[in-house]
Amino acid sequence: MLKLAGSLLGSPYVVAALAALLGVGALLWTLRDVRQGGYEERVAEELREELSALRERNRDDARIRKLSDYELCRDYVRGGGELPDGGACEQLRGLHGQ
Repeated sequence: MLKLAGSLLGSPYVVAALAALLGVGALLWTLRDVRQGGYEERVAEELREELSALRERNRDDARIRKLSDYELCRDYVRGGGELPDGGACEQLRGLHGQ
């Protein structure tokens, strides 16, 4: 049995087949690494975009917190929001200081 195994391993066909299998295995391993790297890059890009959106929202929130009631109402109406009557914002003018 050992003699048969030795003669099979010495055969150029068996050696070529083993080399091909190892080559395919190495190729599959490399493709897995490339795919994994691509996945990690996509996740990193999504996180960068999410962080950018969060920073922009924080800037918007800070700007909104500084607005008076009148300014906030006026910006809402200019943005297409609808209020019961057009002069509703005027009633808010000067309330901030009281």
